[in-house]
Formats: sequence, C-alpha cells, structure tokens
Amino acid sequence: MTGGILIYILLVVLFILIIVNLALVLLLYSKIANIRQNQAVLNKKFANDTVEDLLMKNFERQAELGRDVAKYKNDVFILQEKQRKNFDSIKLVRYSASDDNDAKLSFSLGLTNEANDGIVLTGLYFRNGVNLYVKHINEGVPDMELSEEEQKVIIRK
Repeated sequence: MTGGILIYILLVVLFILIIVNLALVLLLYSKIANIRQNQAVLNKKFANDTVEDLLMKNFERQAELGRDVAKYKNDVFILQEKQRKNFDSIKLVRYSASDDNDAKLSFSLGLTNEANDGIVLTGLYFRNGVNLYVKHINEGVPDMELSEEEQKVIIRK
C-alpha cells in the first residue's frame, strides 16, 4: 500500500506541475498577443521596413541633424560678432545751449556699440538756427573734444 500512496502523491505533484505549466503557457500567450499587437502598429507606422532599414535611416537623420547643429552654431557665432558692431546703446540729453533761452531745445545723441565705437550727434539751438555736429568715437576715444553733455551720452552703464 505504501507503493500505491507513493504513486498517488507522485501523480498529484505531476498534476500540480501540469497546472502551473498550463498557467505559465497561458501567460506567455497573452504576452505574445500583446507583442504581436504592438508589432502590427509598428508595421503600419513604418511601412514594413526592416529593423536594419530603420536603424540606417535613424543614423542618417542623426548625422544630418549634427551637420545642422554645427551650421547653426556657426551662424550664431557670426551673428554674435555682427551684434558687437551694432549700436546697442542710444542715449539722448536735452539742454539749453545759451543763457538767453531756458528752453531745452539743444540735444546730444550718443550711439555706441559694445566696443565703445559710435557717434555723437549734437544739435545746438540758437535764435538764428540750429547747428548740427557729428563726432566719431573709436574704442571710447572721440576724434574731437566732447562737451559735458556729449560725454554723458557715451557713458555705458
């Protein structure tokens, strides 16, 4: 009878293993179905290209993007260099050029860039007209002596 019980226990263990095996097979089938569904979506998106084709297209696109980035970096560098030469500071001071008139009709206009290059435009108003003067500034040094008002318009703060 001990041999019969042993066979019975062995059959029960085998039955439990078959049930566990069946559960694992069903789980794998559901995972495979999910993978097939995802594969079908990918096939529709990529028009049945092979993985190798997709990888090659991706590498080519990355190389193209790398060239574009290098070009854009160069363009930004060129623009930054040009920007340094553009006027980025504009100042205006109005004042009275003569003691006989309190109206502030005279002016000095300063246009400078990062390198302190620029111009000063001064308009002096008198009863008989307006005199306009232009003075050049090169690296912060004027080509002619500046008045107090003209010095104010080229100070960069």
